[in-house]
Amino acid sequence: MMITSVYDIRPIDRAEARTLATAENERVLDLLKTLSEDEWARPTDCTDWNVRAVAGHLLGGIEGFTSPRALVHMMSAAKKAAGGGSFVDGMTAVQVR
Repeated sequence: MMITSVYDIRPIDRAEARTLATAENERVLDLLKTLSEDEWARPTDCTDWNVRAVAGHLLGGIEGFTSPRALVHMMSAAKKAAGGGSFVDGMTAVQVR
């Protein structure tokens, strides 16, 4: 097996990143459209989350990167959701909701 150093991987530019993200988001959406009600409720490796919660987290992440305004709004909601706890936990809770 050939090992490639991370330093030998060509960086991608914004346009290529957008193209790759669009394709990946479309693949995820296509998959989610095929799920039955039972599959949405199935557990995941994230023990506190079922498939629906993980999908909400993914969608929340996508929404947070659609605009600076959306991200600021989500960050404010995450700070409130976290209370005195972890900001990351607050952010994921907002995304799942």
